[in-house]
Amino acid sequence: MPQLVPLSSIERAEYNPREADAQRLEALKMSLRKLGFILPLYTTTGGHLLSGHQRSTAAMMLGCNHVPVESVDLDEKFTRNVNLVFNRATNDMRADDDSNELWGKLGLENVVRLADAVPDRDPDTEAFYRCMNPVMVPVADVVGQVDIPYEAQPVAMCEKLLSRGIVMPVVMTKSGRIVNGKYRAIAAAERSGRSKYRKHKLTEYPVVFIEDEEGELSDALLNLISMRFTMQNQYADQLRFGAFRRAQTIVPGLLPAYRFLADNWVLKPSHASMAKKEDFWHRFRKNYGESICDLGAGQRRTRPYMEKRGIFISDWEPYPLDWRDPKECPEDDTPENRPSLGLARKLTERFLSDIESGVQYSTVALPAVLNSVPFRWDRMCLLAMAHSLCGVKTQLVGTARAVEAKDLNRSINRVDPETGNVKAAQTLFPLDYEPGIILGDINVMPKVQKLHSLTELEADLRVFFEEVRVKNFSASHAFRAACPKRVSLPVLKAAIMHEFDLPYDGGRSLGMAERALAAFGKRLRVDFTKIKAVEKPEN
Repeated sequence: MPQLVPLSSIERAEYNPREADAQRLEALKMSLRKLGFILPLYTTTGGHLLSGHQRSTAAMMLGCNHVPVESVDLDEKFTRNVNLVFNRATNDMRADDDSNELWGKLGLENVVRLADAVPDRDPDTEAFYRCMNPVMVPVADVVGQVDIPYEAQPVAMCEKLLSRGIVMPVVMTKSGRIVNGKYRAIAAAERSGRSKYRKHKLTEYPVVFIEDEEGELSDALLNLISMRFTMQNQYADQLRFGAFRRAQTIVPGLLPAYRFLADNWVLKPSHASMAKKEDFWHRFRKNYGESICDLGAGQRRTRPYMEKRGIFISDWEPYPLDWRDPKECPEDDTPENRPSLGLARKLTERFLSDIESGVQYSTVALPAVLNSVPFRWDRMCLLAMAHSLCGVKTQLVGTARAVEAKDLNRSINRVDPETGNVKAAQTLFPLDYEPGIILGDINVMPKVQKLHSLTELEADLRVFFEEVRVKNFSASHAFRAACPKRVSLPVLKAAIMHEFDLPYDGGRSLGMAERALAAFGKRLRVDFTKIKAVEKPEN
């Protein structure tokens, strides 16, 4: 149950990805002034704020001395992840909703009209803290009032809260209409019906009741005021570190990025490509040549295929997992399931030794790498580095996950294109700092996926290459670029400094930028100490 605590005792999280603006903060003040605290704030047992940053600011502006807080016993390493879940599960947000769209639906003139009919509540009075005494209602009765269609992603987000023992109340009018918490109610009902939760089933759920005449105002103010999501600022390094290929995402056989040219621009299943192995490898050599540079080697499973066929390969992965047998990969969030900095430096040194040797590559490959790079600056750095390794006869090839803006919600919810049914719930949601960005895996390690349109992928490649071909294969694009343009040394220096000093957890970094500048400098016969790098823009 919530407790009233001094507002001054709460420790705000600097990494909270919500950015308040004056208009929305004023609307939030109006929400508290008219409705009071219908939902509590949430903190760790040590007073570290998990949810309610903007409401605590609004409360301070209204002169509140105390706020209702429910504390959560939570391991410190999960605080950022739970903060993200709260940012999606507090409002009744659909998978493809973003803060700007919600704000546009609010209709301030209408809200002001509704608010004029509701009297103000005095701060620091019992009537102001309405969430302090929720009523326990049978879960079946609560979910029976839900009037929205089932949507897997927001329900999954609410389940993440329940899995941490966080039961956020549902807000309901006295006549029985739910105005906030519909997806939370569905998640609770699902949990109560699943046998695996036998010991932790929810038979009753907390409900905060409000007057019927407050319902429309509450619906607008609780669900449509959502501050701008600025995760690209507070979580930038964590998103970069989280780009690594997960141990459980094992790709069998040779990656599609290495097969589409050999299969004449057709993306086949691996077994179909390899039906006649000798024919395939003959076509492979004809299309890819004998010397390959693999940038973003992921699980490092390509090298054995190439070496077995006598094809030279240089591969580099800045975030490698330090495991040997994929069958033994741990499934939980353990150090063994995170990138190894020691291994990364070892692999980087091997790669840079190849670079400074001057080996000429017939193909430079980016196998499904551009999807996992969270920011355009980072992707352009990677392309700039790949471009610098291309001679006049070298080609750049790769694949990138594709989706147009209208298909983003279907991608998030994994809709079966044949039946239209949701195949499985994913804890994914869109970020709005650039088109086609979705965030997932937030319960363990947030990971961005960049979904490319064909036109933007082609435009990025044309920055560096004269000849570009991009072909769409429904869920993916395959690309081939050739005839590299002149290398810009200031751009390349900035790219190398960025790529070889990528962040790790615990404030660490790859820390090999100087070594990389020396290796690339030797290859290109350039003294990078005399080159001024272009400045990195803000995320």
